Amino acid sequence: MPMRVLRWPLAALLSFGVVATAAIAEAKPIKFYPGDDVVLVMQDSTHVTGKFVDLGRVSVEAYRDRYDAWRHSSIDGALLPELGERVELGTGRITTSGRVTFVGLGHEGVEVRRGDGATRTVSFDRFSKMVLADGRRLESDWIREQCESGSAPLATTIEVAVADGNTIVPFDDVRGVESRSGTGWPVTQRASFNSESSVQNWVTSIQAGGLWADDSEYGLVAHGFSWRVSPSFATPRIGVDAQIGFLQAAGSGGGFDAQVALCGAVPVGSRIGIAPRLGVGILVGADLGVPITTLGAGVLLRLDRNVGFRADYTFEHLIGTGYNYEGISMLQFGMYWGR
Repeated sequence: MPMRVLRWPLAALLSFGVVATAAIAEAKPIKFYPGDDVVLVMQDSTHVTGKFVDLGRVSVEAYRDRYDAWRHSSIDGALLPELGERVELGTGRITTSGRVTFVGLGHEGVEVRRGDGATRTVSFDRFSKMVLADGRRLESDWIREQCESGSAPLATTIEVAVADGNTIVPFDDVRGVESRSGTGWPVTQRASFNSESSVQNWVTSIQAGGLWADDSEYGLVAHGFSWRVSPSFATPRIGVDAQIGFLQAAGSGGGFDAQVALCGAVPVGSRIGIAPRLGVGILVGADLGVPITTLGAGVLLRLDRNVGFRADYTFEHLIGTGYNYEGISMLQFGMYWGR
C-alpha cells in the first residue's frame, strides 16, 4: 500500500518587542524571549545575571509615587500629563483616539484606558502627537526619547531568575544588555524583550519524507509532503499536533495521511525542542481507507526565533486484518516557522 505525505503546520508568530531604556548603539536591538540567558547592565553599572522570565508592571501605587515625584522634580517631566488626565492621541492634524485616560509610560508606548476598560499600550509608532487637556501637544518622538533615555519612570518591569530566586527590575533602571563584540570584549547593547503572553503557541512546518513497511519484504512504499501544526516548544506544554500528508504510493497512485495527536513540547536549551506524541488517523491509498493509531516524536532545531529545521518519526499501526503488514514507519524532514 504505497502513499505520499505532506506536512505543514499553520501558525503565526505574534510578538511585540521591547527596547531597553538607554539607546546605547544604533544597531538593531538583541531579542530576548522567556527562558533566555541575559546579563542586564543597570544605570549604575551593576549587573543582573540570570534567565529572562517575563515582563511585568509596577503596582499602581508604587508607579504613581515614582511618576509624580519625577514630574515635580524634572523640567521634562512637568510637560507630561498627570496620571488620570484625559488626553487624545492622533497623527498629523487628526486625533483618532477620542478622549482616553492617561495611565503611564511603558517600554514601547503610552499606557491608556478608555472608560472602565482594561489598560492598553499604544506604541509610539501608532501616534505622532498627544494632545493634553490644556490643549498642549507633545510629539510622540519626544515622549519616546524620555522613555528610552532612562530619565522617565516606566510602568514596565523585567523579571529575571537569578541564583537565589527571581528578581524584578524596573525597566528604566536598565541601560542595556551585555554581549560580546567581534573582538570578544563585553559591550553594552540595546535589547528587545518579548513577553510570555506574546509568545506564539503554535509552530507550522512543511516536511517531505517517506513511508516504510515494517515487513522486511517491503522497502519504501510511499513518499510525499505533509503540513503539520504543533504546540510551540518555547516553554514546556501539552497540546494538539495535527498533520495532513499527500502521498505518492508505489504502484497504486496517490493517497493521503491525516493524523491528530496529543503532543508534548519539551524545550532542551534555547535551540532544540522535542515533541513526543500519541494519536489516531487515517491512511488512504489504493482505494482503501485504513484507520491507524500513531506513536512518534519530532525534533526541532531553531535557527533563529522564527525559523528552524524539523525531523519527525511516526510509527503507524494499521487497525484491522488482511494487510501485507501491520505497521508502517514514517520519517519526515522539513522547515518550520514559529516559536
